[in-house]
Amino acid sequence: MVDKSGRVLTVITRQRLVGPTNGSSTYLMRLMQFAKYQGFALKLIMPSPSVFGRTPFVKIHRELTDLCAVSIRGALTFGDWRIALSPSVWLKGLVGVLIRQLNKKLKLQIKDNKQPYAIGIRWTDADRSFVSRIFDPKTTKLMLDYAFQTDVLTSLPVETFSTAVVMHDLFHTRKGQFDPDQAHDRVNMLTKEAEIELLSKANVVLAIQAAEAEFVRANCTNTRVIVTPMSTEAVDAPQPGSDGTLLFVGSSALPNIVGLNWFISEIWPFVLEAWPNAKLRVAGSVSDSFVGYNVKNIEFLGLLESLEAEYTRAGIVISPLTQGSGLKIKLIESLGRGKMVVATTITTQGVEEQCEGAVFVTDDASEFAAGICKYLYNEALRAEMGGSALAVARHYFSDQAALKEFGDWLQEP
Repeated sequence: MVDKSGRVLTVITRQRLVGPTNGSSTYLMRLMQFAKYQGFALKLIMPSPSVFGRTPFVKIHRELTDLCAVSIRGALTFGDWRIALSPSVWLKGLVGVLIRQLNKKLKLQIKDNKQPYAIGIRWTDADRSFVSRIFDPKTTKLMLDYAFQTDVLTSLPVETFSTAVVMHDLFHTRKGQFDPDQAHDRVNMLTKEAEIELLSKANVVLAIQAAEAEFVRANCTNTRVIVTPMSTEAVDAPQPGSDGTLLFVGSSALPNIVGLNWFISEIWPFVLEAWPNAKLRVAGSVSDSFVGYNVKNIEFLGLLESLEAEYTRAGIVISPLTQGSGLKIKLIESLGRGKMVVATTITTQGVEEQCEGAVFVTDDASEFAAGICKYLYNEALRAEMGGSALAVARHYFSDQAALKEFGDWLQEP
């Protein structure tokens, strides 16, 4: 759809959004793509150099630059590349590379303290000034990526546009989810009261699943709530994939690390006992946390430009998450690709009813292993479950089903 109205949707994020590289960025871009189809011109603002973390240069995917205008504070533009101007980013990047190489080459175990996620750091005067300076006055809708970003509203003419917070999950529920011996969650924790206060600053909250929408309705009484799950484009037919091949896809977020550790230690040995030639392929930045691991028949692929070949190859997609909130984006992607999925109840949180009969769900390690073994070398059963997955994706997670109310909000004056 071509923009004929001059309407502008501005998106403010402090995650490093360079393309659909993880679940949260994929979800946000899906909403942006839908808005563009609705006739909006899109402006994306990343107001803090902290989005670089300790990576001094990033490449913006063409999929994103075709979608919107991208502005990052503290960045030099060179074609599709954005280069950090801050010397501290370069120094942190160098230290990180040295630690990884020493651990890999010399088998050391130097602790690598990663940067906190930029989404929750405190807003600075420079951040606010940057947003105010480049903010498009034709903006009629403003999307803030995570509740933390509502703090910028005091610097903007809020009477001229409607504001929505993209609520990926409930942050105050993270506290206490992680064992003391595990790494701390790198996202800033919020109290329940603080999260309610931040969410209440917006006109609309876009909740990714029903359970979290109910929390907002109960606690943010003057805020409109729209359930806006991840949508997906379903393939034409089930994809049973190859016998003996498993796939896990995840970012370096702590729930992915913890879940994959649980799978490797508690489930994988039972799978290999039954099927010694079974293989697990791990895609995404979660691989960075398993450098030096030498586990039989597991290949850590790292961050891939495209996951299409991996999804096509996989006989079973696993999601062994034991912690976390929000809607699991990779679950919806797998359903849309007609895949056999073995998952935990944390993975299906908020969409339990929709996924019933289409996903093999258990929190028991032995049952998880048994579910894998049942389907791993049975293409017909995988195709049957893949067909059920496709039916769920088409009925509940198409653009029309998942984003209709979001589209209604976009079209409101």
